[in-house]
Amino acid sequence: MFTRLIAQAASALPSQCAVCRGWGRERLCAQCVERFAAPVARCLTCASPLTGAAERCGACLQHPSVLDACYVAVDYDYPWDSLLAQLKFDSAAHAGGVSGGDPSLARCMAAIMRQRSAIVQALAQADWVLPVPLAAPRLAQRGFNQAHQIARQLLAPQSGASSPRAQLRTDLLLRTRDTAPQVGLGRAERQRNMLHAFALEPARRAEVKDSHVVLVDDVTTTTSTLCAAAAALRSAGARQVVALAFARTPAAAA
Repeated sequence: MFTRLIAQAASALPSQCAVCRGWGRERLCAQCVERFAAPVARCLTCASPLTGAAERCGACLQHPSVLDACYVAVDYDYPWDSLLAQLKFDSAAHAGGVSGGDPSLARCMAAIMRQRSAIVQALAQADWVLPVPLAAPRLAQRGFNQAHQIARQLLAPQSGASSPRAQLRTDLLLRTRDTAPQVGLGRAERQRNMLHAFALEPARRAEVKDSHVVLVDDVTTTTSTLCAAAAALRSAGARQVVALAFARTPAAAA
């Protein structure tokens, strides 16, 4: 209760926009969101930008994804790359670790994601919303999972809107092993790196059968991590698996 009151009081105070440094009520002002988070046509299953009327990119047509869909809000580029770094690496000091970092950044990112109608629809249809789990050593080092923070904000009650029926779960999907950093790896190397990196909690495996699942992560590059998690969910009988991420790395930087 006391923590919530502090958060409510803080939200009523003026705040500098994290991008332009203008003063307002939110960490990201409407002008910066409009400028840097304009919608882009994307492949249905890997979220890479598309031109023309195609629904899927050539790579996904050649190699169909285990995901039913993958939706992202922005490219992993200025200013979002630095803000995601703040969320992941500066937040532990800001909020003392396990409590979960600077909630205003996760809240703003979730708000931008909810501007995409496909993301709102995916959440409305979901039974379970699962943040992609971190490996135990990384979670212990960071103190919190940034994907969990974004997922929490995606499901937070919104004024004038019905709450999603989906439930946030962190006890279904397990990270079974630590993996090498994906940075610098090609698509095939990323897929090999993530092989068997996820599993379902054995005692809860039956809860996934015939369910609609939404996976949430902060950034995706080739969707290898999301597909590895989706494969574990498919093996347990999930009927639909949709992935959501705040940002996608542009192909030239992948």
